[in-house]
Amino acid sequence: MTFKNYKYIILLVDPFNEFNNLVYNFFQTTTSCNAMTCDSQNNAFQILESTPVNMILFHAENEVQGISFFEQIQAYPELQKVMLIDKVLDKKLFFSWMNDGLFNKFLTKPFQDIHLLLMAFESINEHLKNTLDERIKMEEQFVHNEKMSTLGQMMAGIAHELKNPTTFIHSNLNNLKKFVPNLFQLIDRYEQLDLPSEIASEIDQFKEDINYAYLKERVPRMIERTAEGTDRLKKILLDLKLFYRKDAQSFEMADINAAIESSLNIISHEYKDRITINKEFGYLPEVECNITKINQVFVNLLINACHAISDIGEVTICTCEMDDRVQIDISDTGCGMPESVQKQIFQPFYTTKPGTLGSGLGLSISNKVIKAHKGRITVKSQVDKGTTFTIVLPIKQSDIN
Repeated sequence: MTFKNYKYIILLVDPFNEFNNLVYNFFQTTTSCNAMTCDSQNNAFQILESTPVNMILFHAENEVQGISFFEQIQAYPELQKVMLIDKVLDKKLFFSWMNDGLFNKFLTKPFQDIHLLLMAFESINEHLKNTLDERIKMEEQFVHNEKMSTLGQMMAGIAHELKNPTTFIHSNLNNLKKFVPNLFQLIDRYEQLDLPSEIASEIDQFKEDINYAYLKERVPRMIERTAEGTDRLKKILLDLKLFYRKDAQSFEMADINAAIESSLNIISHEYKDRITINKEFGYLPEVECNITKINQVFVNLLINACHAISDIGEVTICTCEMDDRVQIDISDTGCGMPESVQKQIFQPFYTTKPGTLGSGLGLSISNKVIKAHKGRITVKSQVDKGTTFTIVLPIKQSDIN
């Protein structure tokens, strides 16, 4: 990554027009930054809406006036906020506001060039470091995505290759379910014959040696259980083919309840024997969507719900129709999240999972997928009580502007 054309944008907001020219000329000539100035808060808000400003300097007479402005731009968490203040009246309150993150730095009059220069370079270096770190993470995620794409293609191929032998096994098991009882009936018929005592004794001994009574009871049940296993294997293979299929780039009408069932089937290893899955499915019309991507959202949310439960617990999935939309709620009885985490949960690379367990992109990607469907995803959580993710999707894309 090169920074030859890198530009750091600084906005000075000075309602008193006291430092506009001085600071503007200083940043333009000394730091090669893109400097912008304005003389009102309203103009500043308009600039922030249309321009990727990196640092904002606000000239305030006192801390109350400065805080009033910075409170209104908290929607820009990446923005470096600097207060140029004439006089600090209440130092304790002033520093508590800064510690709470309402602003990052401050300078008091008289402002010297060296102070402005150091402040600018510190902010630029921090921004460059964050940009570089983010670029490295994006490159790592790109490599990871390529691996996952290859793995997905392999899984689809494996699922296809396993389909035929699984079908043969399942078909033969169904035949065995019919044939084995007939064999036992045949043996029973032979036992009713009047056999010589020596042969009858030899047969009885052999039956005892092979534990015939146990086999007669257990073999039909073993065949039944194995057939159930192949039924489940066939379902998993079908779900994998649907989940990883290549042709699902366009929107189509799909059954959301069935998609959730498929997602649960794929991740059953995450909740088996420790988490109870409650399904409260309402009637849903088919929804126009890219079902492959929606499935990926469901899988991500369900895995997160399972990971939030450290021991035993419950995951509840509710679906319902609301006018021209459908709603899906996925709730868990896990550890929950504080409000500070909830505010950042959809940001790229943000994760609360330790080590390499999470890339910090799952919820960010899920959010983008839902927005691409003209829907919304929200979260509500309480620490030690659990979390609920709510997805709202339009039934028809053409009905939503």
